[in-house]
Amino acid sequence: PTHFGGFADCWKGLFLGRHTIAMKTFRGSLTEEVGIRVSSRLAREAKVWSHLSHPNVLPFLRLCTQGSVPYLISPWMENGHALIFLQKQP
Repeated sequence: PTHFGGFADCWKGLFLGRHTIAMKTFRGSLTEEVGIRVSSRLAREAKVWSHLSHPNVLPFLRLCTQGSVPYLISPWMENGHALIFLQKQP
């Protein structure tokens, strides 16, 4: 992962061979029951995020899976996430 938080990891990816994207997923091995809860939580986060429209909030691109792992997809920001950006720009 390029970045990680308490429960999730963020990976840098490439969409259609030309668009750099951020791929967020919850970390850890999942039992089937926990996997269902995580997928439900990601779906809920995707639904809320997809309705947000603000210049300070990244657009939500899609929810997808790679194998059985669900990912939230957004544009990649070269300056990192908000906390890293604020540390660099006091």
